[in-house]
Amino acid sequence: MLLLAVALLTCSLLLWLAGVFLLEALGLQNRNPFLAFWAGMFPIGLTGLLLSLFVPLQGAAAALCFWASGLGLWRLWRMGFRETGLSVPGTALTLVLIALLAYKTGYAEFKDGGGGDTPGYHLNLVRYLHDYGTVAGIGNLQFRLGMNSTWHALAALFEQGLLLGRSAYLMQGLLGLGAVGWCVAEVTTSAVIWRRLYAVVLIPMVAYYLRDMRPSLYYDNAALFLCAVVFSICLRILLQKDNRTVMAHCVLVLTATAFLLKPLNPFFVSGCVGIAAWGVCQDSPRGRLRRLALVCVLPGFAALVWVAKNVLLTGYPVYPSTIFPFPVDWRMAEAKARECLECILGWARMPNGLYHESLRQGLGFWFPSWFERQIQSFEMWYNGFAPLGLGCIVWLLACVRQRGAVVWCILGLTLASLAGWFGSAPEIRFGSAYFWIFLAAGVACLFRNQTASDVTPRVRVVLWALGASLLGLLVFFYQRGSHHSERDWLAPAPAVLGNAVPARIQPDDGAEPFDVFAPRGEGKGCANGPVPCTSEPNGGFCLRDPQQWANGFRDCQSHFAGYVSP
Repeated sequence: MLLLAVALLTCSLLLWLAGVFLLEALGLQNRNPFLAFWAGMFPIGLTGLLLSLFVPLQGAAAALCFWASGLGLWRLWRMGFRETGLSVPGTALTLVLIALLAYKTGYAEFKDGGGGDTPGYHLNLVRYLHDYGTVAGIGNLQFRLGMNSTWHALAALFEQGLLLGRSAYLMQGLLGLGAVGWCVAEVTTSAVIWRRLYAVVLIPMVAYYLRDMRPSLYYDNAALFLCAVVFSICLRILLQKDNRTVMAHCVLVLTATAFLLKPLNPFFVSGCVGIAAWGVCQDSPRGRLRRLALVCVLPGFAALVWVAKNVLLTGYPVYPSTIFPFPVDWRMAEAKARECLECILGWARMPNGLYHESLRQGLGFWFPSWFERQIQSFEMWYNGFAPLGLGCIVWLLACVRQRGAVVWCILGLTLASLAGWFGSAPEIRFGSAYFWIFLAAGVACLFRNQTASDVTPRVRVVLWALGASLLGLLVFFYQRGSHHSERDWLAPAPAVLGNAVPARIQPDDGAEPFDVFAPRGEGKGCANGPVPCTSEPNGGFCLRDPQQWANGFRDCQSHFAGYVSP
């Protein structure tokens, strides 16, 4: 636990310093230090993705990824640490939060006794990134290994020295720290009432994160919470109308950061990009195209790196989609890539053997069973139905009291985001933030004109009672969860090694046989065990180079089967 607390403090400082540099470069005057925490993932994670195309993420290469943190420290040294806006009470609360998260996460057990996606392929991906960088065509080995996320790159960067095998603990702690910290800091530092209320509404969603802090490398919650942060800046463009070009730049960069963590709802992304473009154009009619081009430089570069990484992993630029395939010898078979996409979309509709049919049949085929599962799910009631119902009431009041095109624009975007979630992968863990954004945006619009002088003593009592209730909710969810029977106060146990054993593969095209590792037992993954490892030993893959598996894998049925890159 002590090691994890020190690691959480160190890594959060590195992210914060990188974010300070980035936000300063963008020209944003920021009072919420945890906005810098989330923004820091952009330069560090993007550099990690870029370097992983060429070298493993360890040693000097890993240190180089923190260049923005070094520049942030230099910047603070020059202008003075007092200018950071950090307060003594805020710093003390952050240290207490780090200790609590280290205790909660460090003593927790892995999910499902070694099953699930983290032991299934997340840990394996981090090991590849740390030890080998990006392996060409690794999606042929196991289609889930083709998934591309800066969350795994960050985990590989942080997994150095004593933290080897412990990134799953650390990343869960960073998620809790960043989410709780941003909400609390936004409530305490914002001068505008609606911004405080927006953050208050998000606290129940964040509290739910604390319900399960077992070591995990899932990136869904990190990407979705960052969506809520991005939308708060979109609201500042629409409702406050101050410094909109700078705000638009931040929206695009943070949207790109969330997208690099996990590809997002296209309706949400399009809406945020549209608001950013509108904000740039509204600042001044002159030179709008030039300013639009400038604010798109960083997100555009991030998109190029993300596409290059996808191509190297799978041969497809927007994997798991199979559009625009590249003519490379390591390209996955189209059927295998399509299986990955159908698994993601179909399993959210019908998590059984009929998930393929759920994509081919109409809404009437899968919706009844889907809805029956949802009404029996506590998570759906808590993160879906409750904020949706409250949001409908709040939006009805907002549309009556706050008339104007801006309010309808915000309502339309939040509804479009919910529709995009339902039309793609309607599983609540893929879209919980969109429900809370729907409610929070409605509250922001309803109280957009409220000022501190409008808060009467009676209202203050209600707000204090609400704050105490939310604090109780955080404590309630924090104290839930399972723990180890044997506790080590110094450091959590490393990630499970799995039970993979060598397996001989005979290529379908008659090439020389070779050995990989394959886990024993149904539903078990490769975990943090030896590589190369696959849970699909019958996947029909071959080595690109018979002498060295690190040079990548190819599909045995590929048209490029006879070609081997030097």
